[in-house]
Amino acid sequence: MTLPDRNVVDGVGLEIVHSLPWDLHGVETNGGLDKHKALKLNHWGFVICKAADTDELYGIVGQIQSDHIHQPCLAVPLEGLDPTSALPQFALGCGLSIIDKAGLELGDTVVVAGANALALSVLLAASVQGARRACLVSISNEESVYLRNISRLADVIDESAYASPSDSTLDAFVASSRGRTVFVDAAGVPNLVQAMTSRLEGSGTLVLCRQDVLTSVQIDMYTDIHRKSARVVYWARPQDLEEALTLSGCCARAATLFQWRHVTLGL
Repeated sequence: MTLPDRNVVDGVGLEIVHSLPWDLHGVETNGGLDKHKALKLNHWGFVICKAADTDELYGIVGQIQSDHIHQPCLAVPLEGLDPTSALPQFALGCGLSIIDKAGLELGDTVVVAGANALALSVLLAASVQGARRACLVSISNEESVYLRNISRLADVIDESAYASPSDSTLDAFVASSRGRTVFVDAAGVPNLVQAMTSRLEGSGTLVLCRQDVLTSVQIDMYTDIHRKSARVVYWARPQDLEEALTLSGCCARAATLFQWRHVTLGL
């Protein structure tokens, strides 16, 4: 079914031609992605699809399935791209839509929780916006190995500060911000979310991005949100035409950035 503007389509039946799960450390083997293992682990990520008998490509945020999309979702058009080029541009488009939803402005600071592809897209989008950036990661050995692996994906990672939830350098980094500090959860890990909510300042913003997380995250709404007049924003895959068109516009911006500013995202 084609929706009435800009070729946004219902994704059911589209053929998956490229994909990247947000959490690679559970599905990456010998430097390559085993998509069937990813399917078993029910991973969400960035998905590039095409319609039958056509070269038109579409981007979808959602579960990485087998060969075709089986669940209803909205797919945004990615014009004039091959599948390899479409993936990083769609990822950056998602990152841009996240910082837009957070209202991030020049001079603000963004703290992104998670060492994964979704976090990387937000960090790169924030760098384009001229924001100061920090990546909040847990201190487990598994994530430390993954962090070293993902750090090779883009130059923007080397420009970002890293900290664990208890790291005093994170407090110093946030305190040194001249603008607002926006916290973005790209991991869905309870202790990382709690580390961010505890550091929310007056009229601060917390963006929650993971629809696929099964672990409950408890937030003290009165102490960490209400008393601080903080704002909680939810970013999700498009649920209606308006949201799909917003994401489509961000993808168009991403394409321009890749063309004119030589942005790189080595996914």
